[in-house]
Amino acid sequence: MAEKTILKVHMFGGFAIQYGEKAVSFERNQAAKFVQLFQILMLYGERGISKSEMIHFLYGRDEVENGNSSLNNTIFRLRRQLRTAGLPETSYLTVQGGICRWKETIPVWTDVHEFERLLTLAEKAEGEERLSF
Repeated sequence: MAEKTILKVHMFGGFAIQYGEKAVSFERNQAAKFVQLFQILMLYGERGISKSEMIHFLYGRDEVENGNSSLNNTIFRLRRQLRTAGLPETSYLTVQGGICRWKETIPVWTDVHEFERLLTLAEKAEGEERLSF
């Protein structure tokens, strides 16, 4: 079985995306709402984020008439940008039970989650050292 290509997302020290060996760039600036949506999805990872929290994070301070509609438009723009950037054809994210998540069809590695994993391992090792005394 062939290994799936991984989407690597770097959020520490600057925002950068890589799909396989190819750098991914969006057509617009990094402050665009669809980029913010992507970053939030990557930050929340597998646990996901509620649609209402997502709307609050993206539009909380803005005058938005219909947050749900605005979020749906932002999701559409994100999907279009990801396809344009060369990622495979898929819906990229899912909303189930009011929770937004990145779809598992494209595996993701983020430096944020790698840092959390390593921190947990270090804390566990430190705890085991303390128990051995």
